[in-house]
Amino acid sequence: MKMKRLLLFTMSTCFFMQVFSQQKYAIDASSTMLSPLKNIYDFNYKGPEGKEIEVNSLYITIGGKPALPVMGEMQFSQINHEQWEDYLLKMKACGINIIAFYLFWNQHEEIEGQFTWDDDKDVRSFLKLCQKHGLYAFPRVGPWVHGEARHGGTPDWILTKNYLANRSNDPAYLSYVRRYFKEMADQMAGLTYNEKGPIIGIQLENEYQKQAEGEPHIMWLKNTMIEFGLKVPVYTVTAWAGGSSPDRQVIPIWGAYADGPWDGHVNKNVSVWYFKFNNMRANVAANLLGTYKGTTDYVNYNLHPYFTAEIGAGIQNTYHRRLVLDKTLAIAMPTLKIGEGASLIGYYIFAGATHPRGELRPTSETWEIGNYTTVPVKNYNFQAPIRETGELSEGYRKLKNLHYFCNEFGADMAPMLPTNTQSPNEGLQLTMRSNNHSGYLVGLNFARYIPREVVKKPKFQIDMKYETITFPTSDISIPDSTVFIWPINLDMNGCWMKYATAQVLSRIGNYYFLYQNKNIDVEL
Repeated sequence: MKMKRLLLFTMSTCFFMQVFSQQKYAIDASSTMLSPLKNIYDFNYKGPEGKEIEVNSLYITIGGKPALPVMGEMQFSQINHEQWEDYLLKMKACGINIIAFYLFWNQHEEIEGQFTWDDDKDVRSFLKLCQKHGLYAFPRVGPWVHGEARHGGTPDWILTKNYLANRSNDPAYLSYVRRYFKEMADQMAGLTYNEKGPIIGIQLENEYQKQAEGEPHIMWLKNTMIEFGLKVPVYTVTAWAGGSSPDRQVIPIWGAYADGPWDGHVNKNVSVWYFKFNNMRANVAANLLGTYKGTTDYVNYNLHPYFTAEIGAGIQNTYHRRLVLDKTLAIAMPTLKIGEGASLIGYYIFAGATHPRGELRPTSETWEIGNYTTVPVKNYNFQAPIRETGELSEGYRKLKNLHYFCNEFGADMAPMLPTNTQSPNEGLQLTMRSNNHSGYLVGLNFARYIPREVVKKPKFQIDMKYETITFPTSDISIPDSTVFIWPINLDMNGCWMKYATAQVLSRIGNYYFLYQNKNIDVEL
């Protein structure tokens, strides 16, 4: 009898310890959906019939079908033109759909009245290469662009004219911008999406943090582009930290970096805030967020879709802040933004480059002349997925898996909204993009400089509209530096995968491809 009691006590204790050691996570994904608001933007140039590009309050559509595009920045004028095609093909092979790039005014009109549009500065040839390989193009025209360039790309000769106000609606300043925009538009003539070309969008100015006061200037820039024939489906502005965003006229876009090379200090930026789901759309110039009245950085799906243009898969080093990024960062940042609800993933930058030397002076940014920071005179490697040398980084290979998922399943995910964008500071960060019936569980067990504990024996309870899905049945462990997107109720041509502890990659016909995250046991 004593032996039986001891055995029973031992078994009960083991069972109790097993249940107690399990980590349970419950997510209510039963009522997340919103109907998108249509015709909220005054955009009239949608493109060819059957291939129209339109934007509603939640996502972009191409030919009426939702999409989750992937945009990568490549500064063509800072890369030898003989390498352009090689870089573009590498970006396409990684699942990039849209090529974004700056036009640096001080590279195209370094000397007043003398315009240069040949060799490495030949934007027309670059756009035709994009078109040749089926890639969309998204010029970021400025006239001030930043890009770690001298005076943000503004020519020195503009700044010597003390009778005008730079970056304003001062008539004298606008006269020079108008001349430059006309030259630029002539180079891009006939290549807009409306004319069956690759240009689907234009970003106006950059980091124009003048709130409502700056909106007339943004409108002047947009109207001048249209006047000169650059009529495209999408016009954007950067929205963070008090950006100027005229209602219905432009789409505000956001960004996020793992560190601030522009920060004046040389200490580590240790913060879990950068790697948790929250209700902010940007962490660029995070020290300024919230200081602007009426800032647009907060999530509001009744106003604007969640588009990004500057997710840092890498970061630029400066002379005073020399940063080394963890290999997980490249995939962590875009996955975080997807989990928060982003429906356009844009990287700055995706292909490393080299600051060219102008005819008169270097073109890189420096504190000595009043710019934001001091960057290397030549190197603009940015620790990007494609290095300055053209080599592919480990981050490139990690991102390729994510981008293939966006390309193949973006139509499903783009309309889905996140269930929870406020995560605890510690432990596994979780949210879910859902349409109330199915979705994707997004998780990060990662924080830069802060090792995360292994999540042992997790159990996920997902409440959908008509059912509750609990998984996995086996005991798995989620190690530190794990990032994942797992399918819930995935419709596989009429056959439903209830869940998987593996990430969906792609599909070809009736064949579905998934891959293992870290060494987590796979259960389908």
